[in-house]
This record gives sequence, structure tokens and C-alpha cells, in this order.
Amino acid sequence: MSAMAKKDAKATPGKALKPSKAKPTPKKAKVKTSESGDNSEPLVDEKTDIEYTPKLSAKLLSAITDDPDIKQGLFPSPGANPRTGGKTKAAYHLALCVILFEEDAEYKLPFSQAVTPKQKQTWANKIKNRIKR
Repeated sequence: MSAMAKKDAKATPGKALKPSKAKPTPKKAKVKTSESGDNSEPLVDEKTDIEYTPKLSAKLLSAITDDPDIKQGLFPSPGANPRTGGKTKAAYHLALCVILFEEDAEYKLPFSQAVTPKQKQTWANKIKNRIKR
């Protein structure tokens, strides 16, 4: 090692080393596979795109309007404090997921495989994003 390299490697007393400006590389998400260990099919496909057909959209709207708790939780009436029973909007989005996808032929399997809170939140976000439109 040259004298210049040794000097650069040592920290000067009284001066802290500057942190690197390089951004850390993001870690790749691990895909959970079936318990048998084969990588044939992931348990939960977070990339499941929902095709909102007119029938599915109508089912979403009727689920919101038919249940007064969900309607009040997502769209509170004007006033000081909305009465939601301490539930967040995310809880109501998840309730809508259960209503829409538990018995749906196309989305029943992927939805039923969402078991962790993070996976369930992914499905709830799909409903939230649809309602935003």
C-alpha cells in the first residue's frame, strides 16, 4: 500500500468520515412457495391484477351502500367526529375485500391465501385504489 493510500485510509483526528452517498440496493422480496418446497406456484401472488368488470364494480358499490357501518366508516358525514368505533378505513377496505372476493370464482383462491397482515393489506389497498378513482 502506498503512503497516499495509507493516509486516505486513516481518519484524521477530530474529523468524522463522511458517509457514503451511494444508495443501498433494495433487497429482493422472497416468494413464498408451497410447503412441499417445489417452486411451482407461490402461495400469494401480490401482483394479482383485479379486472373490475361492471358486475364486480356493481358488487363493490352495493356492498358499500348496503352496509351502513362500511358506508359511514369510509364516507363519514360532515361533523366534528365521525363515529367509526375506533376502526380505521383500512379495516373497512378489508371488510369489502371479504365481501367481494371470498366467494368470487376468479379471486377466491388468491385472496384466501393472503394470511399475513401485510398480504391482507395489499388486497385492502386494491379496494382503496379503486374507490379513489
